[in-house]
Amino acid sequence: MSLDRRIVDQALAKYSEILNTKPPENPDDDPLRKFYNEKSKLTDGDRKMGAKNIVEQLRREQREITFESYSTAEIDEKHIIITGQCLIGNNRTSFTIALECDENYNVFISNQIMNL
Repeated sequence: MSLDRRIVDQALAKYSEILNTKPPENPDDDPLRKFYNEKSKLTDGDRKMGAKNIVEQLRREQREITFESYSTAEIDEKHIIITGQCLIGNNRTSFTIALECDENYNVFISNQIMNL
């Protein structure tokens, strides 16, 4: 995958932009779902699996998320880990996001750990 810092910067900026905008009326049209697939996991106390469940949970929270700082570590060609600090509403918290690249080089969030 070899994601460099600029690509990760752009991806996190786009992710937070979409996350912080009002979702469309039809949940199936939510652009946030493009960041996940059915193998994706969200850990926030309980583990939620699948794009639909994760997006429903994130949209239910409806708090603005701002990524403040982060670092990356490439695990192998298809996996990269992002860890850092973010603001969720008025609370500063740490986060971990695992990006995975499928056989068609589509990148998605395979695991996300954050205290919502």
